[in-house]
Amino acid sequence: MDIKPNSVIHLEPGETLPGYTNLKPVPDKYFDELKALINKLNTQSGNIYLKLKQMYAFLDRFNKEFVSTFTSCQKGCSSCCKMDVHLTALEATHIAQASKLTARDNPLTTGHESKCPFLSEKGTCSIYNYRPLLCRTYHVLTPPEMCNDLDAQVMQYGSQSANMGNHIYKQ
Repeated sequence: MDIKPNSVIHLEPGETLPGYTNLKPVPDKYFDELKALINKLNTQSGNIYLKLKQMYAFLDRFNKEFVSTFTSCQKGCSSCCKMDVHLTALEATHIAQASKLTARDNPLTTGHESKCPFLSEKGTCSIYNYRPLLCRTYHVLTPPEMCNDLDAQVMQYGSQSANMGNHIYKQ
């Protein structure tokens, strides 16, 4: 299979890419838990930011229990944090309130030309507990050493970075 840079490949159940192991199917329990959480959040009144935190908590647990068993991502790796920050207005407000940073309304980063504005000098996420949905659902399947190679075809698992949310923050 000829894979073009930045292409999205959809695999059918049981289909594999040469040189890569087949991904495990997502256990049904996570779909059941997600449906229950969505029903709960849709029927409960209350603070929208608390609802966002509940969704984030589910994703963090899903990542820890399932996704981390087959992805290359490790604590302290910031290779993928060299792209524009995509987030919703809700997430921007949540980050601003939780981190005491100021949100901006206009797109100030484009073309993935700078590191994430939330990346610290040590190369760690300065808003890790408040990071947006896209960051929580972006994972790499290829060996970690490929992440720093700008010409490498890095296989991703999870959300696509294109056209999701608003570009709000810049250094």
